[in-house]
Amino acid sequence: MQLLRDLWLLVKSYPISCKIVRELNDLEHAGCVKFAIAYQKMKTALVREKGVALDKINGSVVNLSLSIAAWRHSK
Repeated sequence: MQLLRDLWLLVKSYPISCKIVRELNDLEHAGCVKFAIAYQKMKTALVREKGVALDKINGSVVNLSLSIAAWRHSK
């Protein structure tokens, strides 16, 4: 059951992560700093926009969503 919740969170978080990756692309920081900023923005956006409880957010799902968005944006 946890797998289905994580997959649903991935589906809900991917459009937000694409938006965050695009807006952070112009920063002059190193990649790891951009990723940390994007991670915090992503968790905040999931709580505020999608109404996901903070304790239900799995960090690995957020990392995966941001990584896929960054990879797709770099092509």
